[in-house]
Amino acid sequence: MDQEHLKEDNRKKKPNWDIRPYLGKGLTAFFVIALSIMLFFVFYKPDVLSDALHKVGVVLQPIFFGMAMAYIVNPIMRKVEAKAFKKRQGNCEDEEKLRKKCRKLGVLAAVLTLIVVIFVIILLVVPQVINSIETLVKQFPSYIESFNNWYGGLKKIDAQWAVYLDEALTTIKETLINWINDNVLGQMDKIIQNVTSGLVTILRTALNFIIGIAVCVYILATKDKLKAQTKKFVYSLFKPKHANWLVNTMRKSDIIFGGFIIGKIIDSIIIGIICFLFCLVTGMPYAALVGVIVGVTNVIPFFGPFIGAIPCSLLILIIDPKRALVFVIFIIVLQQIDGNIIGPKILGDKLKLSMFWVLFAILVFGGLFGIGGVVLGCPIFGIIYFVVQEIQRALLTKRGLKYKESCFENLDHIDEETKEMIYHESEGYVRKPIDKNQ
Repeated sequence: MDQEHLKEDNRKKKPNWDIRPYLGKGLTAFFVIALSIMLFFVFYKPDVLSDALHKVGVVLQPIFFGMAMAYIVNPIMRKVEAKAFKKRQGNCEDEEKLRKKCRKLGVLAAVLTLIVVIFVIILLVVPQVINSIETLVKQFPSYIESFNNWYGGLKKIDAQWAVYLDEALTTIKETLINWINDNVLGQMDKIIQNVTSGLVTILRTALNFIIGIAVCVYILATKDKLKAQTKKFVYSLFKPKHANWLVNTMRKSDIIFGGFIIGKIIDSIIIGIICFLFCLVTGMPYAALVGVIVGVTNVIPFFGPFIGAIPCSLLILIIDPKRALVFVIFIIVLQQIDGNIIGPKILGDKLKLSMFWVLFAILVFGGLFGIGGVVLGCPIFGIIYFVVQEIQRALLTKRGLKYKESCFENLDHIDEETKEMIYHESEGYVRKPIDKNQ
């Protein structure tokens, strides 16, 4: 009996190293303090925060490039890997070695596809840009001559309009001369410095992009291990209930984000090819360049086709104004076809956002983060929207209420005792019984 009491006393004296009860409080305090510091810099020191984020972005740029490329080509790797494994599975004794070989084959196919696509785009765009600049320089005197002929004809037709046009041209000329003297000649040293800095930035970005391809290879090769490490980290921090919710949210976010990005890329490739074929058939100048610009800008939701149409229309306008008008009409028709037929077929209802929230996401994220926010704003907001919907569903279900939005459209109030939802009888709605399945 004495020995048993001693054992019990030793168990009582044994220190408890379980830190989980304090971990949640510690993490909450950390995030509150971090958010408070961030909000302080956002409102009172925005330049300091912007510079800090810029430095961090520059340092992590190769990692971001690698992650983005790996995310885009991951479906190619999975398909090649699955087909290769299925084809050789029956003739192999060691499946683990076969899986590793198939993974290497999938990574190789994905990276080669990425390099070929980038190489083809460069071959299409760079020569066309150089050719466009050369054509513009060579034909510039003829454009001036055409303008003078038009201007002379206008003078003969209507003298009053000629006077207004003379005044407008004089104002434009004086403004242009003043701008050149003040902003170009007067700040030549600064312009040379900015150009040099821009060239250095371009070279550094190109180097980071090459390093990013190597990062992409490592991410694809170790994808399963990285996923396992992430789940291990999540389950080590949170209870199974909360960890399950977080993992499920991450999985759903991947479906929303990945489905939208991959679908949008496929949609943009199709739109670019259609535009290229149209320009080729109708004899538009710079068909390849125009197709690439329209296809790339189509990645931007809603505004993309029009953003791409502006430089392309100006480029065609220099060569042939009539064809420029035809091109603008074609872009409007193509945007309608893409928005109502091609896009919904490929993307489906990945985001489940109304047009209002799409515009909201583009404007807010674009204003905060520039072109990157415009491109990624919709899928990111789609993830936020999903998380908020899940939280609302859990809270309403816990309170015994319906959670479908249609149940709240004409709601007048909810009975506090019975929790029955009372609707507007003046609009033809009557009391509806609670449906537990909704």
